[in-house]
Amino acid sequence: MGSVVRRKRCFLEQSKWKTIPFELQKSPRPISSRMQDIKCDMPGFLEDVLALETLRQNGDTISADRSAAVLSSKVIGAIEQLCDLRWEWEDENPGVCYEVVTRPGTTLCVDDFGEPLFQKVLFFQRMDRAMEILNFDAQFLVLYSILSLTGTDPLSVMTEKKKMPSDLSLGILSPVFGPVRLTRSTTTNALVNPGQWNSLDDLAIEICRLVDYFLFEKYDGLGAFTLLFPLRVAYKTLRHDQRIACWLRRMFQDIADSRGFEIGMHMLKQKDESSPLVL
Repeated sequence: MGSVVRRKRCFLEQSKWKTIPFELQKSPRPISSRMQDIKCDMPGFLEDVLALETLRQNGDTISADRSAAVLSSKVIGAIEQLCDLRWEWEDENPGVCYEVVTRPGTTLCVDDFGEPLFQKVLFFQRMDRAMEILNFDAQFLVLYSILSLTGTDPLSVMTEKKKMPSDLSLGILSPVFGPVRLTRSTTTNALVNPGQWNSLDDLAIEICRLVDYFLFEKYDGLGAFTLLFPLRVAYKTLRHDQRIACWLRRMFQDIADSRGFEIGMHMLKQKDESSPLVL
């Protein structure tokens, strides 16, 4: 995270750090570990974005276009890897996520008038699986926001995927992603899967629908701390929705006041509010 804040690439992005430490392991690396490989690429993407912005400011259009194309390809490749992991997660964890109908007085997800923001919220059989979904959604949103800074419209990438036949599952050749799995009729979790997103808002709202679960009494401080970064990413994505944005600001205040995490009051600060970057 320090490298992300500094916008400086991390040595952990090197392929040797993603392979050599695990060569003696007899069992396959868990999905959560392989997700970290993609996360380690993000500081480098951010450093490349800064270099790209410098080229644009200096009027070096040719170099800027070349750099943007290279970075866009790298980020799309990372999104593709994350999609593959997300489907693998779906295969390994059937039925771990379910929906609970919301009612006034039984949910934290309410607007300024006490009305539920969502008809249903998400609960999990296991907290570690819920944490993985939080990380998936946050990573997707960060990658798509970086992609937008290269000049590639994230929605065009998502639309390209949705053009593919929805009744097929494996081996589809997408012009953008290569072989991908889009949808699957046997999905048993109440989650939005790759290829089913209508917009980036779907991912951000999925994060918001997990608030009740993570702030449930038995998780207390751990749940609140786990929510901080994903909720910041969701807030940056959903700033255009005033009802949800106001509620999220209240949630950060609550996490600071009631859960003891003062950092919650600083999570929404951003120097450039017009930037599409959700970090």
